[in-house]
Amino acid sequence: MQYTTIQLPSFEVAGITLRTNNVSAMQQATIPAFWEKFLKEDIYKTIPNNAEPNAIYGLYTDYASDHSGDYTLLLGAKVNNAERLTNGLVRREIPTANYAVFSTDSPQKVFELWQTIWALPLQRTYSSDFEVYKKEVESISIYIAIQ
Repeated sequence: MQYTTIQLPSFEVAGITLRTNNVSAMQQATIPAFWEKFLKEDIYKTIPNNAEPNAIYGLYTDYASDHSGDYTLLLGAKVNNAERLTNGLVRREIPTANYAVFSTDSPQKVFELWQTIWALPLQRTYSSDFEVYKKEVESISIYIAIQ
């Protein structure tokens, strides 16, 4: 599996959150329903100060342990200033870090790509990993925080 590495400065995202995991079948079913809520209710359009109007962010953070433990999933947008959030929106900072970056052109391949990532011997930090869905070019990038 090919990937690139990059160091990114910290930035903020805002959106809605869900506490879940990848182990329980019931929990796995909640993620598609959470995405459906996010898209159906146009939550993306309610996020103020959107820094990238054509990108949706999926942030994985607050890991209890590793990819098999509980974590928080935030669906939202990169923002310039998240001081005035309403309607249950929350803010999280993605810290400065080194990232392994994986890409695909199909939303249907994202889970398969995650399974590949989980099997790789990456030196993951489990601080904040995130996906970026670019609407205009139909590309998805997954950023994995590494040492």
